[in-house]
Amino acid sequence: MPNVRTFAEQGVPNADAGSWYGFVGPAGTLAEVRDRLAAEIVAVVRTPEVSQRIAGFGWNAVANTPAEFWACMRAEYERYGKVTKSRGIRLE
Repeated sequence: MPNVRTFAEQGVPNADAGSWYGFVGPAGTLAEVRDRLAAEIVAVVRTPEVSQRIAGFGWNAVANTPAEFWACMRAEYERYGKVTKSRGIRLE
């Protein structure tokens, strides 16, 4: 879209409008269950078939730990929380 200005051109430097996907489970899930599921998911994501398929969509597969994923989700929550509060955005 050559006629659409970039974030930087509109005065918003360092904008990151990416998206991500992940697996979550119910609160209170046993650590052993969570860790086993995480290990199995990482193993699948790292197989050539799945990693190539993900790359074919133009995505980057990140197979991180539950703690790393939680840190990413928390950072996104805090970042967008600041934006919505500073702009007065509310869910209707």
